Amino acid sequence: MRIGFVHNREDIYCATRMRYFINKGHSVYSLSFFSKNPQKLQKNIYQIPLIYFPFKYSYLKRFIHLIEIIYYVNKYKIDVLHIISIINGIYSICSIKTKIVLENMGSDVLILPKVHPIYKKFYKIIYKLSDAVIQDSHVSKKAGILYGAPLQNNKVIDVGIDMKLFNSKIKYGKARKYLGISQNEKMIFISRGTGEIYNIDVIIKTISIVKKYYNNIKYVFCDMRGDFYRKFIDLILDNDCFDNVIIAGKLNHNNQLPYFYTDSNIVLSVPSSDSSPFSVYESMACKTPVIISELPWYHKKFQKDIDMVVVPSRNVKILSDSIIKILNGQTVINLNSAYNKVSKNINFEIENFKLEKLYYKILDIRN
Repeated sequence: MRIGFVHNREDIYCATRMRYFINKGHSVYSLSFFSKNPQKLQKNIYQIPLIYFPFKYSYLKRFIHLIEIIYYVNKYKIDVLHIISIINGIYSICSIKTKIVLENMGSDVLILPKVHPIYKKFYKIIYKLSDAVIQDSHVSKKAGILYGAPLQNNKVIDVGIDMKLFNSKIKYGKARKYLGISQNEKMIFISRGTGEIYNIDVIIKTISIVKKYYNNIKYVFCDMRGDFYRKFIDLILDNDCFDNVIIAGKLNHNNQLPYFYTDSNIVLSVPSSDSSPFSVYESMACKTPVIISELPWYHKKFQKDIDMVVVPSRNVKILSDSIIKILNGQTVINLNSAYNKVSKNINFEIENFKLEKLYYKILDIRN
């Protein structure tokens, strides 16, 4: 098959998915948008010129990019155009000569229509132009159907975790050495963003409570945009935990993150909204305990208090108590159970095989 992906160039998970199809012998084409300082991905993925699509754009620019995408779809005779994020759904007009797979992102259907109701009408139009819809959770699927997503060829297909990268055999200590954290210190890792939805303020407030029991504890945050201290320095100082906070910066997904998960005592992921959090799955694949917020996405995938600890998204006391109980051994998570569920149900090879079968189905080709 000739498969084209419309995506953000910095989307490492799309790069992972494209790698699967390249390795299976398909022709893969990348039609990507990127910010002013995009990260470089594997060069062999990009078999057509990259299309620059700024985050802030005019309708004229969007129309120009539409013309360009139609040109490349026709030039390379693309069989399936996989559009990531319904916000990019306008490019499904290419369906005149190719099959369209629309991938819902969690925020597309869980948050955006509630904040900007005008998108509900846009979604109903775009869904009608798609030949198939995929998303990473049943929560997102249900929300998408509410806004007009078709019932037929509507699948929950995750990108999946590459168990060759994220696993329990990763050598311990590399991330701690990089950060200057000794083996005797406790390390709490937060790899999510700094946006309001991720409740970083709640996490920071737990430090002053947890440090009463573990004075040398370190909370390690990723900082994608370099604005962590600008946002939270006052809160950090008010909670007297400046020495307990480490900013790791933006980490390489494949080369650094596995070591950070492995070296952590606990990984926190407590946002107010979520669909299918990779940081949780990747931590489980590395057999690291995880604390998540009480949201519907995990209900059909994992068991509360067995595979992870579940807390209210904005309760400082309960989150603090949960961290302390895991660290002192009072709460024990079944890491093998969590690992096996990720390996069996959220596996990179299995999930993308499902997507490959869906492509064949809408093309009416027997693989």
